[in-house]
Amino acid sequence: MSAKVGDIHLGERIIRNFKQDDMPLLGELYQAVSAADALFWWVGDQDNWGNVFCAIEDGKMVAKGQVGIINVIPPGCEPNCKHHIYVNLKAVPQRERDYDLLGEMYKVLYERALVLKRTLPETYGTYLCVGNYAHEIGNNTFFTEEIGFQPLEKLYSMKRSLNEPLHALPLDDRYRYRL
Repeated sequence: MSAKVGDIHLGERIIRNFKQDDMPLLGELYQAVSAADALFWWVGDQDNWGNVFCAIEDGKMVAKGQVGIINVIPPGCEPNCKHHIYVNLKAVPQRERDYDLLGEMYKVLYERALVLKRTLPETYGTYLCVGNYAHEIGNNTFFTEEIGFQPLEKLYSMKRSLNEPLHALPLDDRYRYRL
């Protein structure tokens, strides 16, 4: 699915699909966003760029948004199961609370999510989700307070090396370890 949208001109800002020439700008945005330890999706292969949008101002990428189908429910599952489409939207740190910019980007991402939703089996509903770390306060606030998203799940990640041994865990006398 690589349908491209036309450029959207909003004053000095252009919102459009990502293209090859944007790689250096994307690298700069990635450096700025990753310094704040934010969840940043890479654009993927060229056939995915129809799902990737960027906001350009004065020759700089000030925001990047991406949408993708993460979970497709196969036939035969419980009726309450839902497909999952996720959105990732990041702006340079000094603009992470610029809700005009984020809102313009979200409109484009939402429209693309609707296109992707039409490709999913209609038997099951679809959740539109945002994948962020909890500490991304500005970005999370935009989605919860401005757009109306509510927490669906929490994601935890292991911050330890798997090469380190596990600490001995005390076990109640009623139980035994079994290998």
